[in-house]
Amino acid sequence: MGAWNTLLKKPALGPPVMMPMKPATWYEVRIATVSKNGSAGFSQPSQPFKSPVAPKPPDTPQNLTFSKAVIKNGTLWGVFSWSAPVSELPVSKYTVYWSKRIVSDLSLTNKGSLKVNTKVVPSVSI
Repeated sequence: MGAWNTLLKKPALGPPVMMPMKPATWYEVRIATVSKNGSAGFSQPSQPFKSPVAPKPPDTPQNLTFSKAVIKNGTLWGVFSWSAPVSELPVSKYTVYWSKRIVSDLSLTNKGSLKVNTKVVPSVSI
């Protein structure tokens, strides 16, 4: 578990406390009783519990860009980049697919490809 954060300071005998939560995250709760004479400290932590909502899949990457081509060891390599998607959980990897066109006509009616390639790219934390 991480560091403790104060969620709420409220008068005694109030309604239950609404706690902001993130999907697929583990939590523990401690409570301190406070009077005008001070506090004896916090309770023992609750049993760990996980938020009951599953995280949504990440959005699709945006701003796909072909920035340059380089020749390395006699092979022409294209350099592509993209903006990371919004995600409730850290993105662990991307799977990139590319294919070689059979025809030079890029219209929607000619989508045929000769060979489909795949590469798994690990996510980079910034």
